[in-house]
Amino acid sequence: MAIQINETDDPILGKCVYIQNSLLRIVVSISYGPRILSLGFTGEENIFWYDSGLTRKTAAAEMAEAYGPGACFYEYGGHRLWAAPPRMPETYYPDNDPVTYTIRPEGVLFTPPPQRCNGLQTSLELVLSPEAPNLMVIHSAENLGKEKSHLALWPITMLRPGGTVVLPQNNEETDGNLPDRVLTLWPGSNICDPRLTLGNRYILIRHAAMPGEHPLILGTNNTSGWLAYALEGTVLVKRYVHNPNISYPNHNCSCRVYAGDSFVQLESISPMYGLEPGQAIRHVENFTLYHSDALPQSPKESAIQSFIDNLS
Repeated sequence: MAIQINETDDPILGKCVYIQNSLLRIVVSISYGPRILSLGFTGEENIFWYDSGLTRKTAAAEMAEAYGPGACFYEYGGHRLWAAPPRMPETYYPDNDPVTYTIRPEGVLFTPPPQRCNGLQTSLELVLSPEAPNLMVIHSAENLGKEKSHLALWPITMLRPGGTVVLPQNNEETDGNLPDRVLTLWPGSNICDPRLTLGNRYILIRHAAMPGEHPLILGTNNTSGWLAYALEGTVLVKRYVHNPNISYPNHNCSCRVYAGDSFVQLESISPMYGLEPGQAIRHVENFTLYHSDALPQSPKESAIQSFIDNLS
């Protein structure tokens, strides 16, 4: 089946582009964002979380000063591109304007207007395999300003609640006198959170709503370059390249997981770059969906290893 690309005006999601092969269906907003609002097997449920009530928003005095009265950032849901380290107002750019797109031989390029005041031109390019459940997402940013910019690209994928995050621990051979693993916790995160299981080979976060509790937010120097989310017989594996020879933000973390009440976020983070005027950088992620049996409840890490090995 050839890849199908159609533009439609969805009564809930707004104007969108639908991209589909024989196995996957993807929906990308072009009324705002862009956001990848939906990813799922054809005819099956979207694994992404979407904020249908637009309840997740940020409006601060710094935003109004930088972008004008009433400026507001909406998370919308799905998959988006941010810049790290997070700072106000640059990270929370109110990307609520229409997006242009270009159909290319290997995919679709989505380009929002340049970011006013920030001097950044971002884009998302999606490359869908014709006959496989694989989606490549190429995130790009160009410095249109007159001064050097220091940033990392920070793609965020918001997923429906109730699943389990699988995060590999580093197990490469290194100098025994040097640390090989970094575990970074954000303020308010509870290392004794009952949803969190720390193993020698895997970190698991079994999501459950915990009203009144602070979200669990942790990051690692994930040299394996992947993290996964298992939900109701579907597993999303998100892959990227970790370069051990380059510095990353957040105490050298190349990935982060956020577990709140309503959703889970899988996040990869690029190395930090000093971006001269006119320079551009990119960060590539690959998404693969699998059908699977339920993730084992066994505390034995060999059971988790077997589950990962048998994804197909």
